[in-house]
Parts: sequence; C-alpha cells; structure tokens
Amino acid sequence: MRKVGGAEVFSLQNPPNGIFSIPREWTDKAQPDPYEILENGPPILSCSCLLQLISLVSSLNKKETRTEKKELIDEKR
Repeated sequence: MRKVGGAEVFSLQNPPNGIFSIPREWTDKAQPDPYEILENGPPILSCSCLLQLISLVSSLNKKETRTEKKELIDEKR
C-alpha cells in the first residue's frame, strides 16, 4: 500500500495491461467507518471480488472489440 495525493492506494498488476492503482476504500482492507457498519454492515466487495470483476469486464471488452471488428469486416464485404 502507498499514498497517492494523500489517499491510500493498492497497486495491482495485470500482465497485459501493466500496473494500476485502486483506492484502499474500494477493498476489504479499508478502515471501517463506524457509522456505515451500524447502518449497512461490512463492505460487500473484497480485493478478490474486485479482481474477478476486473477480469470479467476485461473479457467482456475483448468480446465487444472482436464483435465490432467482425461487423466492420462483414460491412466491407
């Protein structure tokens, strides 16, 4: 964990896309907000859930790109 602009962030590595950072608050490592805990309970997304979400979004983006390329090729024919 490191600080960027005063905010604590985690650096994540995705081999094809390099390294990127996400705020600590987006993970299960965030400091609990006592008011939120009383109202809503603990955070729903953990770090592993976020990584799975990133993987899912990436695969969906790749499928869209392939579909768009195929449509362009079909239009040219």
